[in-house]
Amino acid sequence: KPLPFMPNFSIPHTGWNKLSFTKPSLIVNKIASESHQYFVHSFAAPINEFTIATTEYSNTFTAIVQKNNFYGVQFHPERSGKIGEIILQNFLNL
Repeated sequence: KPLPFMPNFSIPHTGWNKLSFTKPSLIVNKIASESHQYFVHSFAAPINEFTIATTEYSNTFTAIVQKNNFYGVQFHPERSGKIGEIILQNFLNL
């Protein structure tokens, strides 16, 4: 869904946001909740039963999703420094 327009929130959203974990997952092994990831987006997935991490920018939405062995992230791990590198390494090790 498109990010909702709200005063003081630019769209597209470009910047760093904290992850809040909602479920355990191997993809976030060795990552602390509240770690920052780099986002560039205008759309966001609603929170659902497959959400394993959320973030907030004008509203709360899914940041990481997992269904069985399928994973998706809303942010750019390749631009998210050491934490993004750990997520990519965790994915390769699944």
